[in-house]
Amino acid sequence: MDLSDNTALHTAWCFAEALDRDDFVAAEGLLAEACTYVSPSGVIDGAAEIIASYRGNSEWAHRTFDNIEFDSEVALIDPSDSSRFLITYTDRTNHKGQRHEYRCCQIVTVGHDGKIVHIKHEEIPGEREKLEAYLKEVGVTREGS
Repeated sequence: MDLSDNTALHTAWCFAEALDRDDFVAAEGLLAEACTYVSPSGVIDGAAEIIASYRGNSEWAHRTFDNIEFDSEVALIDPSDSSRFLITYTDRTNHKGQRHEYRCCQIVTVGHDGKIVHIKHEEIPGEREKLEAYLKEVGVTREGS
């Protein structure tokens, strides 16, 4: 599929790619100023605040793990609604010789102006528990959690 044929799909794909590259300036440019993010820690309102959350998580991961790589996939949720997309994020970590892959999803809604207006985080069953076990195994604790 040619992504340029669908502005909303292109926006979702560019957003996911920007986060994979830690390009927070590009990611913020794809969010509506009044975007809302239903995150694991609560609702975050506003593009700058949302990006600060993503940036903080990424900076913590880069400081904490010996190596981390981010990857994502984007899919249209419902062919009858071309504004909502499922982004599946994969975080591949390596720490103290132990590797782990954590996956989660976010549903993004793109408004008529081509900007993301809503993001909702969704855990994939079992993934959070496997991540917590891995963190315990390699002796990593998250401040504030």
